This record gives sequence, C-alpha cells and structure tokens, in this order.
Amino acid sequence: MKAGKVDPVLFAETALDIRLHDGQKLWLWMTTRTNLEAAFEIGVKLHDENRKLWTTQVEFEAILAKNPESLKNILVPSNRWGKTLVTSVKHIWYNFYKIGTRGDWQQRQQIRCGTLNLSPHSNQCQAGYEYVLDILFSRFVYTVTENGETISRTNKCLIADFYVSDNMQKRTIFFKNGTFYKSVPTGEDQASSLAGNPYLYISYDECAQSLHLKAELPAKIMSRLIDFGGPLDLVSTPEVDKPSHQYFFHIAKLGLVSDDGWFTLMGKISDNIFLGKREVDVIIEAIKMTDPMKYRQVAFGEFITTGKKMFDA
Repeated sequence: MKAGKVDPVLFAETALDIRLHDGQKLWLWMTTRTNLEAAFEIGVKLHDENRKLWTTQVEFEAILAKNPESLKNILVPSNRWGKTLVTSVKHIWYNFYKIGTRGDWQQRQQIRCGTLNLSPHSNQCQAGYEYVLDILFSRFVYTVTENGETISRTNKCLIADFYVSDNMQKRTIFFKNGTFYKSVPTGEDQASSLAGNPYLYISYDECAQSLHLKAELPAKIMSRLIDFGGPLDLVSTPEVDKPSHQYFFHIAKLGLVSDDGWFTLMGKISDNIFLGKREVDVIIEAIKMTDPMKYRQVAFGEFITTGKKMFDA
C-alpha cells in the first residue's frame, strides 16, 4: 500500500487486481510523473510512425523539462482502447491516497475532498460511476490470453472496505477517508453547477462532444483544482462532427509537442491486448472497407476529416 502511493500502476495491479495494457500504464505514469524509468521504456516500445513519442533518453528528458508537472493532459484514444477503465483507476488512486492534500496525518484525514468525472452526456457519466463500483466490489470482468486460449477473469479487490456508500441519483460514491467520487454531466450549463467545490483531480470524458469546451475550461473547471494543485485530464475519441472537435484538435496538437503545458498521448486499438484479436481484425476490416477515413479514427485514434466540412482540420 505504501509503494502504491508513488506508483498508480502498481496500485491498480495489486490493490485493485486490474490488468492494464502498456498504453494505459504509460498514460498513468506520465500524467502522474511516477515511475519514469518504466515510462521511458514503454514509450520507446510504443513509438511508431502513427504515434511519435520518444526514441532516446534526451528526447524524453526534454519532454519532462518542458512540462515537469503534467497538470493538463489529453488522451486521444481509438475506440475500445480502455479509456474509461484507466480513468476510473486514476480516480480511485487519487481518493485512496488523498493525493495533493497537505499537513500531518491527522490534518489530512480531516480534509474533505474528492475527484470529479465530467462528461457532456449522462450515459458516459453513468459508465464511469459503474466502473468504480465494479472495481471496488470485485465484479470487473476482463479477458486474458493464456497458451492461445482466451480466459475470462474477475478482479479481486483488496480494498473493498474503502467503500462506504453511494448515491445513484447523484452518481456520487463516498469513501472511508472522507473522500468522494462524483460523476457529473455538463449538459448545457457550461459546467456552472461545479461552482464552490475544490477537487483533487478532474477528468473530462468525451470532452470533444461538449457544446462549449473552450468556454468551460478556464474559470469553471480548471479553477476547481487550485486548492490541491491537481491535474485535469481531457479524454476523447476524435469525432469531426462534434461541437468542440476543432478546439480539442488544436490543444491536442499543442500537447504532442508539450506546448502551453499540455501533454498528449495517442492510443491505438492494437494497444488493448484484452480484446479478442480475431474479433478486432474482422470488425476493423469491415470498417476499412466501408469508410477508410473512419477506419483511421477507430484503429489509430487519428483526427480525420469528413465530407461534411468545407475545410479540413
């Protein structure tokens, strides 16, 4: 448990009994700036022509120097990459260790705080809320391949007593140390309902679907992180016909070169080793035959252009 505080991947694989693929591990390590030696090795392994990361220690150190704290992060995954799972793991980690709180042990125990998961739509908020409960209640089912055979496994969470109660209507889960997880749809109020509450960590799932992402971010979302100095994660699959796609594309490009404090990681469907390879190949090939441009979005998480737009991105 002590080691897990400085390594969210170790925490996920031991305390939560969750298996993660290399892309998810890299995302957790880079956005929390933990276990950077392992992050460097995985980045070299995942680097290719579609996802340029780093190939030398010098390139890696340059990224860290340019963005030492990684407080503004962007994940651009393909479909079925596992973004909701890895985000849920990160929420549990922040709450379990109260990452960002200050003071001695007793003072930190008395601080009431939590994490926030945002999404433009209530269905996506519900998915994140249910993922956290499934993990803590040891009912998260995943598949692994052993000796060429696909086997289903269920996690065995070691910290089930961390859970205290939950409110399904408000999608809020309360924990033993005075922390909470809240999942809220931004809807059409430009995140005005968030006013007054500070958070350890905020994730914004499918943020490109927001009606007004650029307007929401500065005062209404990022200001909620000032008290504890926590990070903001923007997570979204590129969808060219969504309202905030152009702004999301703009800041994601900044993050690819670590500009303006952003860090961006691209995720490919091939990263997810827990999906059945045969099933993935069949579906991906069918999409490629139907729409080659959509194929690149689904397979590589790329920003694509459709015929609906006069000018491409």
